[in-house]
Amino acid sequence: MNQNHPLQRYQIKRKISVGGMASVFLAEDRLLDREVALKMMHPHLLHRTDAIQRFSFEAKAIAALSHDNIVRIFDYGENNNRPFLVMEYIDGMNLQELLDSYGALPNLITIGIARQIVCGLICAHQKGIIHRDIKPANILLNKKGIIRITDFGIASLSNAKSLARSGSFIGSPYFISPEQATNKAVTGASDIFSLGVLLYFCLSGELPFIGNTPQSIINAIISNKPEDIRKKNPTVLLWLADLVDRCLKKNPSERPGGTEILKIIDRQCKGALLSLDCSRIVEFQKSSEEYRALEIKTLFNQYQLSASKDFCCCRIPSAIRKIEQARLLEDTQYISQKSKIRHLPFILGGITMLLSCSAIIVFFTAKPKSRNLILGKTAVSVQAQKHSPDSTIDTAKGKTDTSFLPDH
Repeated sequence: MNQNHPLQRYQIKRKISVGGMASVFLAEDRLLDREVALKMMHPHLLHRTDAIQRFSFEAKAIAALSHDNIVRIFDYGENNNRPFLVMEYIDGMNLQELLDSYGALPNLITIGIARQIVCGLICAHQKGIIHRDIKPANILLNKKGIIRITDFGIASLSNAKSLARSGSFIGSPYFISPEQATNKAVTGASDIFSLGVLLYFCLSGELPFIGNTPQSIINAIISNKPEDIRKKNPTVLLWLADLVDRCLKKNPSERPGGTEILKIIDRQCKGALLSLDCSRIVEFQKSSEEYRALEIKTLFNQYQLSASKDFCCCRIPSAIRKIEQARLLEDTQYISQKSKIRHLPFILGGITMLLSCSAIIVFFTAKPKSRNLILGKTAVSVQAQKHSPDSTIDTAKGKTDTSFLPDH
């Protein structure tokens, strides 16, 4: 290959996308006989030092990361002073395209996507790299449903000052964090906020912060509390709605970290006996409405079953939460009248067991404690009266009058 023309190795087939800093092409690597994604900086940015720095940092950031949920880089260089980088080509679509085609996504599809994104972010954050532009267009899905985070073009080191010019920010206005909106140093918590916006968008089909201008959007991100996501989509699982709300906290310290999010997802899915297989995305794309109905029925049945097991193991609070979740799911068009009464025996059985447990607890603990308390007070009263000027002494019998004490 001609060292002065390194792009001769790659045969460009077609343009895939155009961003603010570069264009991405589908190309064939002639040397290794494989398809790749070729990203080339826009010619009109070549005089911008900051743009070249960001492009170079993206290449180094991706090269420093090795994870199944982060796109891989194969090559980096310049062709006629024009920087380019070569990455793996993902044969599929991005998350924005999925949302455009199917609208709001079901619970388990969204949870599965979130889990993969979080795994990739944990890897990046552990290396001190903050993505700073998590949005649906930068989340790629291959045909097997596996996620790849891409476009680290505005990534930075944790707590590093922005490469943006003073008074400006870099990123998609709808998905930036309050820290980015106010041009403050960012940490991994900034990516978590962007993830919260993305999940809100996936589950409701609407953005949590809106405005007619970029500045009004920024003001909403800084000041406004988003509407409860369950008002927009009542089928969103309670714990998932709570998790999204926590991710959208204005204060970075109040947001959960990536590891905590991962633990919450795994604990909740394990507790309700739910699977997050990547193939769910594939099945959803084949027949979205059929999948939606099947998933609601699955969740409804699994939460009933899990609640029943919790009741049998006397995990009453957990069982009640799951019955409440099942009750909310049944108020959808996907649950038939025949299916709706299935969890009634669980509720009645749970209430009966709850009452029985309460009676047993009262009998074995409350009554003895009450008796000991009375005896204790009596002993104290008798002892006190021996030394009190107000105590009554029966001089005839030489004993303290205990007529005021309760009968035993």
